[in-house]
Amino acid sequence: MSRDEGPPPSCLAWTAQRVFLGRSVSVWQLNLAALLAVLFVAFVGFSFSGPFVPLLVRHLGVTEPSAMARWSGVLMGLGPLSAVLTSPLWGQLADRIGGRPLLLRTVFGFAALNVLSAMATDVWQLAGLRLLMGALGGFTAVALTLASLSVPPEQTTRAIALVQSAQILGQMIGPVLGGLMADHWGIRAAFWGSSALAVVAGGNMLLMYQEAPVYTQQRRQRRTSGTRMRWRDILGTPSFVPLLVVLFVGTFANRSLQPLIPLFVASTGAAPGTVASVTGVIVAGGALAATLSANLASRVASL
Repeated sequence: MSRDEGPPPSCLAWTAQRVFLGRSVSVWQLNLAALLAVLFVAFVGFSFSGPFVPLLVRHLGVTEPSAMARWSGVLMGLGPLSAVLTSPLWGQLADRIGGRPLLLRTVFGFAALNVLSAMATDVWQLAGLRLLMGALGGFTAVALTLASLSVPPEQTTRAIALVQSAQILGQMIGPVLGGLMADHWGIRAAFWGSSALAVVAGGNMLLMYQEAPVYTQQRRQRRTSGTRMRWRDILGTPSFVPLLVVLFVGTFANRSLQPLIPLFVASTGAAPGTVASVTGVIVAGGALAATLSANLASRVASL
């Protein structure tokens, strides 16, 4: 690089400053703070209503226990099913328009669909909305990509750890608050509250986050190179398939129980006005246990 060319845009991005609340702050620090705030509020919103779908099923008139269990499982599974089918398409779109528009699409789309879920009058309507909600998937993957490319290289590990912490913290707080709201103002209120939080997260992203030049450069390079990784190359990666099987089995076991938690709580004789609150505490406890076990496992693995 010649002297006249100056530093590359990526270096300028790390040193660029903005005035925020009367102080000069690096743009990458503002971006990371905005992204963490979006993730925290969004995952509080995502988990604000998700654990209580079985209670909404009962509210919509499905009261027979086995039918409630079946519908709860179907509704919980429809979202991931459509996410599997649409995520590759969103990944290709992210290479064209960037990750910021995709995150905005997800949170605002989630808000709109959750409002419609709160207004649903039968389980078939709810099933269609859950299917559409899953089609907005890819939120976490895009957020991790933005976090890793929005900070200087030496801060990448810390940024990813902060993103995961914000996600887990949101998943711990959301069910508790959503359960309290559902018990005090009705199950539909939890879905309205979830939508409101998603709008707050999207507004913060819209106003505060600026896409990093490094991410823009990488998108342009991928488009111009025209090279794509084939499935055969991905499956041929050492240890990829065994790891995929372990993740599938673990997630299957975990997700299989979640739709049954509020139904089990209700069957234990809990007072009608406390079922959602108790469910929220149980789900939050599971998130806390997952956090502690992951931390312990990482320490053991490093020995």
